[in-house]
Amino acid sequence: LLGRYDTFSDVVFTMILFRDAERTNQDITWISIHGHVVDFHFPLRYISLFAVVVGVFICQALPGIVLLGRKQYLAAAFKLNELNFLLAMSELELRADEDDD
Repeated sequence: LLGRYDTFSDVVFTMILFRDAERTNQDITWISIHGHVVDFHFPLRYISLFAVVVGVFICQALPGIVLLGRKQYLAAAFKLNELNFLLAMSELELRADEDDD
């Protein structure tokens, strides 16, 4: 069930980075771990946006939708879409059953 909120948290984190940069007029361009400083070549908000667009939508959601549409490898398709489609259909069926009662 927690996997269902993985994409949501990725998108929200990216939105927080963009809003924080607008509010403070500063970008996060480096981090420090145990005194070791890591400089980013781009602001963190753009790295996060790239990860959401490429990693979540192109590499995860799009293949999942294609597999669902082709009705092939349904287990992989549901996993790529974080079971959201299956959970939504199950919820819809439960509501229909409750309405019938």
